[in-house]
Amino acid sequence: MLRDPKAAISTLLGIELPTALEVVVHEETPSRLHIVLPPAGDALDDASLEAVSGGTVDWNNLNFPM
Repeated sequence: MLRDPKAAISTLLGIELPTALEVVVHEETPSRLHIVLPPAGDALDDASLEAVSGGTVDWNNLNFPM
């Protein structure tokens, strides 16, 4: 998976991935946090921004189901 992630995913899913698609895999570590940002220019409209604003995050108690 780390050596050739595109081929591994293509084989796993049984599909041919587009030539222009780049697949990047990052190996997780206990001290590394990966954040994926959306493409630049994808702005929220006012109603969507209002719906997500004002929240807080308790970074000490994050629990992501796997």
